[in-house]
Amino acid sequence: MGTPMPRQQCQCGARFKFSESSLGKKAECKKCGAIFTLTGDDDLGPIPVAGEPDAFSAVVTHWSADRTPPVPVPPGPPAPRGSPAALGSGTSFPSMPESSSITRRNYAGDAIWTFLFPAVSPNNLVVFLIIWAGMSLIPLVLAHAWPLGAIGALILFAWYTAFRFAVLESAAAGENDLPEVPVLRDPGEALLAPLIKWIGSWGIVFIPALAYLISLAVNGDSSWTDALVSLGGGLTELWQGATGEHVGFVVLSCAGIAMWPMVVLCVAIEGFRAVLRVDLIALTIARTFPRYVLTLILMFGAVLLLNVLGTGAAVAGVRSAPGGGGLGGSIIVPILGTGLRVYLDIVLMRLVGLYYHHSKGRFAFAWE
Repeated sequence: MGTPMPRQQCQCGARFKFSESSLGKKAECKKCGAIFTLTGDDDLGPIPVAGEPDAFSAVVTHWSADRTPPVPVPPGPPAPRGSPAALGSGTSFPSMPESSSITRRNYAGDAIWTFLFPAVSPNNLVVFLIIWAGMSLIPLVLAHAWPLGAIGALILFAWYTAFRFAVLESAAAGENDLPEVPVLRDPGEALLAPLIKWIGSWGIVFIPALAYLISLAVNGDSSWTDALVSLGGGLTELWQGATGEHVGFVVLSCAGIAMWPMVVLCVAIEGFRAVLRVDLIALTIARTFPRYVLTLILMFGAVLLLNVLGTGAAVAGVRSAPGGGGLGGSIIVPILGTGLRVYLDIVLMRLVGLYYHHSKGRFAFAWE
Protein backbone atom coordinates (compact mmCIF):
# COMPACT_ATOMS: atom_id res chain seq x y z
CA MET A 1 0.00 0.00 0.00
CA GLY A 2 1.48 3.35 -1.04
CA THR A 3 2.05 6.46 1.00
CA PRO A 4 -1.22 8.36 1.71
CA MET A 5 -1.67 11.49 -0.36
CA PRO A 6 -1.58 14.84 1.49
CA ARG A 7 -4.99 16.27 2.33
CA GLN A 8 -6.24 19.74 3.06
CA GLN A 9 -9.51 21.44 3.93
CA CYS A 10 -10.76 24.68 2.34
CA GLN A 11 -12.43 27.47 4.31
CA CYS A 12 -15.79 26.43 2.82
CA GLY A 13 -15.49 22.98 4.37
CA ALA A 14 -14.58 21.08 1.20
CA ARG A 15 -11.73 18.60 1.69
CA PHE A 16 -9.17 17.68 -0.94
CA LYS A 17 -6.24 15.38 -1.64
CA PHE A 18 -3.28 16.09 -3.91
CA SER A 19 0.11 14.77 -4.89
CA GLU A 20 3.26 15.59 -2.90
CA SER A 21 4.71 17.29 -5.97
CA SER A 22 2.05 20.03 -5.58
CA LEU A 23 3.13 20.99 -2.04
CA GLY A 24 3.85 24.70 -1.79
CA LYS A 25 1.89 25.57 -4.92
CA LYS A 26 -1.25 27.67 -5.10
CA ALA A 27 -4.56 25.95 -5.80
CA GLU A 28 -8.12 26.95 -6.43
CA CYS A 29 -11.04 25.30 -4.62
CA LYS A 30 -13.43 23.73 -7.12
CA LYS A 31 -16.34 24.35 -4.78
CA CYS A 32 -16.05 28.01 -3.73
CA GLY A 33 -13.19 29.34 -5.87
CA ALA A 34 -10.94 30.26 -2.92
CA ILE A 35 -7.18 30.35 -3.65
CA PHE A 36 -4.77 28.96 -1.08
CA THR A 37 -1.31 27.38 -0.69
CA LEU A 38 -1.12 23.60 -0.52
CA THR A 39 0.72 22.76 2.74
CA GLY A 40 -0.62 19.34 3.66
CA ASP A 41 -0.72 20.32 7.35
CA ASP A 42 -2.35 17.87 9.74
CA ASP A 43 -4.91 20.44 10.87
CA LEU A 44 -6.24 20.65 7.28
CA GLY A 45 -6.37 24.41 7.54
CA PRO A 46 -5.61 26.26 4.27
CA ILE A 47 -3.40 29.31 4.04
CA PRO A 48 -5.25 31.87 1.90
CA VAL A 49 -3.12 33.87 -0.51
CA ALA A 50 -3.82 36.88 -2.71
CA GLY A 51 -3.57 36.93 -6.46
CA GLU A 52 -4.09 34.34 -9.14
CA PRO A 53 -2.83 30.77 -8.74
CA ASP A 54 0.53 30.15 -10.39
CA ALA A 55 -0.14 26.48 -11.11
CA PHE A 56 -3.67 25.60 -12.18
CA SER A 57 -2.41 22.08 -12.74
CA ALA A 58 -2.31 21.90 -8.96
CA VAL A 59 -6.05 22.44 -8.61
CA VAL A 60 -6.94 19.80 -6.10
CA THR A 61 -9.37 16.92 -6.39
CA HIS A 62 -12.40 16.80 -4.13
CA TRP A 63 -12.10 14.14 -1.46
CA SER A 64 -15.58 12.61 -1.77
CA ALA A 65 -15.04 10.18 1.09
CA ASP A 66 -15.29 13.03 3.59
CA ARG A 67 -18.91 13.84 4.51
CA THR A 68 -18.11 16.66 6.93
CA PRO A 69 -20.78 19.40 6.61
CA PRO A 70 -19.35 22.47 4.91
CA VAL A 71 -18.55 25.54 6.94
CA PRO A 72 -20.73 28.53 5.94
CA VAL A 73 -18.86 31.10 3.87
CA PRO A 74 -19.74 34.79 4.14
CA PRO A 75 -21.15 36.09 0.83
CA GLY A 76 -18.73 38.01 -1.31
CA PRO A 77 -19.38 41.25 -3.19
CA PRO A 78 -22.19 41.12 -5.76
CA ALA A 79 -21.26 40.23 -9.30
CA PRO A 80 -21.35 43.03 -11.90
CA ARG A 81 -24.76 43.49 -13.49
CA GLY A 82 -25.17 41.42 -16.62
CA SER A 83 -22.16 39.18 -15.89
CA PRO A 84 -22.51 35.37 -16.11
CA ALA A 85 -22.11 35.12 -12.34
CA ALA A 86 -25.01 37.50 -11.80
CA LEU A 87 -27.27 35.67 -14.24
CA GLY A 88 -26.48 32.12 -13.17
CA SER A 89 -27.22 29.07 -15.30
CA GLY A 90 -30.14 27.21 -13.76
CA THR A 91 -33.70 26.95 -14.96
CA SER A 92 -35.69 26.78 -11.72
CA PHE A 93 -38.26 29.43 -10.83
CA PRO A 94 -36.84 31.27 -7.79
CA SER A 95 -38.43 33.58 -5.27
CA MET A 96 -38.80 37.34 -5.69
CA PRO A 97 -35.37 39.00 -5.98
CA GLU A 98 -34.29 41.51 -3.38
CA SER A 99 -31.91 43.55 -5.52
CA SER A 100 -32.60 45.74 -8.50
CA SER A 101 -30.75 43.51 -10.97
CA ILE A 102 -32.31 40.39 -12.44
CA THR A 103 -30.99 37.27 -10.71
CA ARG A 104 -33.37 34.73 -12.26
CA ARG A 105 -31.96 32.64 -15.08
CA ASN A 106 -35.04 31.69 -17.05
CA TYR A 107 -36.74 33.94 -19.57
CA ALA A 108 -40.16 32.42 -18.93
CA GLY A 109 -39.80 33.08 -15.20
CA ASP A 110 -38.72 36.68 -15.73
CA ALA A 111 -41.51 37.25 -18.25
CA ILE A 112 -44.19 35.92 -15.90
CA TRP A 113 -42.81 37.93 -12.99
CA THR A 114 -43.06 41.10 -15.06
CA PHE A 115 -46.86 40.93 -14.74
CA LEU A 116 -46.29 41.51 -11.02
CA PHE A 117 -43.89 44.42 -11.44
CA PRO A 118 -45.76 46.73 -8.98
CA ALA A 119 -45.01 44.21 -6.21
CA VAL A 120 -41.30 43.85 -6.99
CA SER A 121 -40.35 47.01 -5.10
CA PRO A 122 -41.93 50.16 -3.60
CA ASN A 123 -40.15 52.14 -6.33
CA ASN A 124 -42.09 50.31 -9.04
CA LEU A 125 -45.42 51.04 -7.36
CA VAL A 126 -44.61 54.73 -6.88
CA VAL A 127 -43.42 55.18 -10.48
CA PHE A 128 -46.50 53.37 -11.79
CA LEU A 129 -48.83 55.60 -9.78
CA ILE A 130 -47.05 58.76 -10.98
CA ILE A 131 -47.28 57.71 -14.64
CA TRP A 132 -50.90 56.71 -14.15
CA ALA A 133 -51.71 60.10 -12.65
CA GLY A 134 -49.91 61.90 -15.48
CA MET A 135 -51.76 60.01 -18.20
CA SER A 136 -55.08 60.60 -16.41
CA LEU A 137 -54.55 64.34 -16.99
CA ILE A 138 -54.81 64.03 -20.79
CA PRO A 139 -58.65 64.22 -20.93
CA LEU A 140 -58.55 67.26 -18.66
CA VAL A 141 -55.90 68.94 -20.79
CA LEU A 142 -57.82 68.22 -23.98
CA ALA A 143 -60.84 70.00 -22.51
CA HIS A 144 -59.01 73.33 -22.88
CA ALA A 145 -59.44 75.48 -25.95
CA TRP A 146 -57.70 74.57 -29.18
CA PRO A 147 -54.77 74.48 -29.79
CA LEU A 148 -53.42 74.68 -26.23
CA GLY A 149 -55.30 71.58 -25.11
CA ALA A 150 -54.07 69.48 -28.03
CA ILE A 151 -50.49 70.67 -27.59
CA GLY A 152 -50.58 69.88 -23.88
CA ALA A 153 -51.99 66.41 -24.53
CA LEU A 154 -49.29 65.76 -27.15
CA ILE A 155 -46.57 66.76 -24.69
CA LEU A 156 -48.00 64.39 -22.08
CA PHE A 157 -48.16 61.57 -24.62
CA ALA A 158 -44.57 62.22 -25.71
CA TRP A 159 -43.47 62.20 -22.05
CA TYR A 160 -45.25 58.88 -21.60
CA THR A 161 -43.62 57.49 -24.75
CA ALA A 162 -40.16 58.44 -23.45
CA PHE A 163 -40.97 56.52 -20.29
CA ARG A 164 -42.04 53.45 -22.28
CA PHE A 165 -38.72 53.36 -24.14
CA ALA A 166 -36.90 53.78 -20.82
CA VAL A 167 -38.81 50.74 -19.50
CA LEU A 168 -37.68 48.69 -22.50
CA GLU A 169 -34.06 49.78 -22.05
CA SER A 170 -34.03 49.04 -18.31
CA ALA A 171 -35.44 45.53 -18.84
CA ALA A 172 -32.95 44.93 -21.68
CA ALA A 173 -30.15 45.87 -19.26
CA GLY A 174 -31.39 43.36 -16.68
CA GLU A 175 -33.19 45.64 -14.24
CA ASN A 176 -36.12 44.61 -12.07
CA ASP A 177 -36.96 48.17 -11.06
CA LEU A 178 -38.76 50.58 -13.35
CA PRO A 179 -36.73 53.59 -14.55
CA GLU A 180 -37.17 57.01 -13.02
CA VAL A 181 -39.97 59.25 -14.18
CA PRO A 182 -38.69 61.28 -17.18
CA VAL A 183 -37.71 64.88 -16.45
CA LEU A 184 -38.32 67.37 -19.25
CA ARG A 185 -34.92 69.07 -19.46
CA ASP A 186 -34.45 68.99 -23.24
CA PRO A 187 -37.86 68.70 -24.96
CA GLY A 188 -36.34 68.06 -28.37
CA GLU A 189 -34.23 65.12 -27.25
CA ALA A 190 -36.43 63.85 -24.42
CA LEU A 191 -39.80 64.07 -26.19
CA LEU A 192 -39.53 64.38 -29.95
CA ALA A 193 -37.11 61.51 -30.60
CA PRO A 194 -39.06 58.88 -28.60
CA LEU A 195 -42.33 60.06 -30.15
CA ILE A 196 -40.94 59.64 -33.67
CA LYS A 197 -39.59 56.19 -32.81
CA TRP A 198 -42.92 55.08 -31.33
CA ILE A 199 -45.07 56.29 -34.22
CA GLY A 200 -42.51 55.08 -36.75
CA SER A 201 -42.31 51.55 -35.30
CA TRP A 202 -46.07 51.10 -35.61
CA GLY A 203 -46.14 52.70 -39.05
CA ILE A 204 -43.50 50.27 -40.32
CA VAL A 205 -45.32 47.11 -39.22
CA PHE A 206 -48.59 48.26 -40.79
CA ILE A 207 -47.08 49.11 -44.20
CA PRO A 208 -48.26 45.83 -45.82
CA ALA A 209 -51.79 46.22 -44.41
CA LEU A 210 -52.00 49.84 -45.54
CA ALA A 211 -50.73 48.85 -49.00
CA TYR A 212 -53.57 46.33 -49.14
CA LEU A 213 -56.07 49.10 -48.33
CA ILE A 214 -54.60 51.25 -51.09
CA SER A 215 -55.15 48.40 -53.54
CA LEU A 216 -58.80 48.20 -52.45
CA ALA A 217 -59.22 51.94 -52.97
CA VAL A 218 -57.59 51.78 -56.41
CA ASN A 219 -60.02 49.03 -57.40
CA GLY A 220 -62.94 51.21 -56.34
CA ASP A 221 -63.87 49.23 -53.23
CA SER A 222 -65.34 51.72 -50.76
CA SER A 223 -65.14 49.29 -47.83
CA TRP A 224 -61.46 50.09 -47.32
CA THR A 225 -62.48 53.03 -45.13
CA ASP A 226 -64.32 50.67 -42.75
CA ALA A 227 -61.21 48.51 -42.51
CA LEU A 228 -59.10 51.54 -41.69
CA VAL A 229 -61.49 52.55 -38.94
CA SER A 230 -61.35 49.04 -37.45
CA LEU A 231 -57.57 49.37 -37.17
CA GLY A 232 -58.02 52.25 -34.75
CA GLY A 233 -60.27 50.17 -32.54
CA GLY A 234 -57.56 47.81 -31.37
CA LEU A 235 -57.20 44.06 -31.80
CA THR A 236 -60.73 43.23 -30.69
CA GLU A 237 -62.42 45.38 -33.32
CA LEU A 238 -59.82 44.32 -35.88
CA TRP A 239 -60.57 40.61 -35.37
CA GLN A 240 -64.29 41.24 -35.46
CA GLY A 241 -63.88 42.79 -38.90
CA ALA A 242 -62.26 39.68 -40.38
CA THR A 243 -65.00 39.08 -42.96
CA GLY A 244 -65.19 39.24 -46.71
CA GLU A 245 -62.68 41.51 -48.38
CA HIS A 246 -61.24 42.58 -45.02
CA VAL A 247 -59.67 39.20 -44.30
CA GLY A 248 -56.47 40.06 -46.14
CA PHE A 249 -56.21 43.34 -44.28
CA VAL A 250 -56.73 41.64 -40.91
CA VAL A 251 -54.15 38.93 -41.67
CA LEU A 252 -51.54 41.49 -42.74
CA SER A 253 -52.30 43.67 -39.70
CA CYS A 254 -51.88 40.75 -37.29
CA ALA A 255 -48.65 39.74 -39.03
CA GLY A 256 -47.38 43.29 -38.60
CA ILE A 257 -48.30 43.31 -34.91
CA ALA A 258 -46.42 40.03 -34.50
CA MET A 259 -43.32 41.72 -35.95
CA TRP A 260 -43.61 44.81 -33.74
CA PRO A 261 -41.50 43.52 -30.78
CA MET A 262 -38.51 43.01 -33.07
CA VAL A 263 -39.10 46.28 -34.93
CA VAL A 264 -39.42 48.42 -31.80
CA LEU A 265 -36.32 46.74 -30.38
CA CYS A 266 -34.33 47.62 -33.50
CA VAL A 267 -35.59 51.20 -33.43
CA ALA A 268 -34.88 51.61 -29.71
CA ILE A 269 -31.32 50.25 -29.82
CA GLU A 270 -29.93 51.24 -33.21
CA GLY A 271 -32.54 53.40 -34.88
CA PHE A 272 -34.58 53.03 -38.05
CA ARG A 273 -31.61 51.90 -40.12
CA ALA A 274 -31.64 48.56 -38.29
CA VAL A 275 -35.16 47.86 -39.60
CA LEU A 276 -33.75 47.85 -43.13
CA ARG A 277 -31.80 44.68 -42.34
CA VAL A 278 -34.74 42.36 -42.89
CA ASP A 279 -32.32 39.45 -43.28
CA LEU A 280 -30.87 39.99 -39.80
CA ILE A 281 -34.34 40.40 -38.31
CA ALA A 282 -35.50 37.12 -39.85
CA LEU A 283 -32.32 35.32 -38.75
CA THR A 284 -32.64 36.67 -35.20
CA ILE A 285 -36.26 35.52 -34.90
CA ALA A 286 -35.29 32.09 -36.26
CA ARG A 287 -32.47 31.75 -33.73
CA THR A 288 -34.67 32.82 -30.82
CA PHE A 289 -37.96 31.43 -32.09
CA PRO A 290 -39.26 29.78 -28.86
CA ARG A 291 -38.66 32.91 -26.79
CA TYR A 292 -40.05 35.17 -29.48
CA VAL A 293 -43.24 33.11 -29.71
CA LEU A 294 -43.56 33.14 -25.92
CA THR A 295 -43.18 36.92 -25.99
CA LEU A 296 -46.02 37.19 -28.51
CA ILE A 297 -48.25 34.82 -26.52
CA LEU A 298 -47.76 36.85 -23.35
CA MET A 299 -48.31 40.12 -25.22
CA PHE A 300 -51.58 38.96 -26.77
CA GLY A 301 -52.58 37.50 -23.41
CA ALA A 302 -51.96 40.87 -21.78
CA VAL A 303 -54.14 42.56 -24.40
CA LEU A 304 -56.91 40.02 -23.78
CA LEU A 305 -56.60 40.61 -20.04
CA LEU A 306 -56.89 44.36 -20.58
CA ASN A 307 -60.03 43.92 -22.69
CA VAL A 308 -61.65 41.65 -20.10
CA LEU A 309 -60.83 43.94 -17.18
CA GLY A 310 -61.74 47.06 -19.13
CA THR A 311 -65.10 45.63 -20.17
CA GLY A 312 -65.84 44.56 -16.61
CA ALA A 313 -65.01 48.00 -15.23
CA ALA A 314 -67.11 49.71 -17.90
CA VAL A 315 -70.12 47.50 -17.17
CA ALA A 316 -69.78 48.13 -13.44
CA GLY A 317 -69.53 51.87 -14.08
CA VAL A 318 -72.62 51.94 -16.29
CA ARG A 319 -74.62 50.03 -13.69
CA SER A 320 -73.58 52.36 -10.90
CA ALA A 321 -73.97 55.64 -12.81
CA PRO A 322 -77.81 55.97 -12.81
CA GLY A 323 -77.99 55.77 -9.03
CA GLY A 324 -75.15 58.19 -8.56
CA GLY A 325 -73.21 55.75 -6.35
CA GLY A 326 -70.91 52.80 -6.79
CA LEU A 327 -67.95 53.44 -9.02
CA GLY A 328 -69.27 56.68 -10.45
CA GLY A 329 -68.86 55.58 -14.07
CA SER A 330 -68.34 59.07 -15.50
CA ILE A 331 -65.15 59.67 -13.46
CA ILE A 332 -63.73 56.49 -11.95
CA VAL A 333 -64.10 54.15 -14.91
CA PRO A 334 -62.00 56.29 -17.33
CA ILE A 335 -59.30 56.62 -14.67
CA LEU A 336 -59.30 52.86 -14.10
CA GLY A 337 -59.12 52.34 -17.85
CA THR A 338 -56.08 54.62 -18.03
CA GLY A 339 -54.42 52.67 -15.22
CA LEU A 340 -55.03 49.39 -17.03
CA ARG A 341 -53.53 50.76 -20.25
CA VAL A 342 -50.46 52.08 -18.41
CA TYR A 343 -50.03 48.71 -16.70
CA LEU A 344 -50.34 46.89 -20.03
CA ASP A 345 -47.84 49.18 -21.76
CA ILE A 346 -45.27 48.67 -19.02
CA VAL A 347 -45.73 44.90 -19.22
CA LEU A 348 -45.39 44.91 -23.01
CA MET A 349 -42.23 47.04 -23.01
CA ARG A 350 -40.66 44.93 -20.26
CA LEU A 351 -41.44 41.75 -22.20
CA VAL A 352 -39.62 43.11 -25.25
CA GLY A 353 -36.66 44.20 -23.12
CA LEU A 354 -36.47 40.84 -21.33
CA TYR A 355 -36.60 39.03 -24.67
CA TYR A 356 -33.46 40.92 -25.70
CA HIS A 357 -31.78 40.53 -22.31
CA HIS A 358 -32.10 36.74 -22.35
CA SER A 359 -31.55 36.21 -26.09
CA LYS A 360 -28.94 38.82 -27.13
CA GLY A 361 -26.27 36.13 -27.41
CA ARG A 362 -28.19 34.67 -30.36
CA PHE A 363 -29.02 37.95 -32.08
CA ALA A 364 -27.75 38.38 -35.63
CA PHE A 365 -27.16 42.08 -34.93
CA ALA A 366 -23.77 43.15 -33.51
CA TRP A 367 -25.31 45.15 -30.67
CA GLU A 368 -23.45 45.85 -27.44
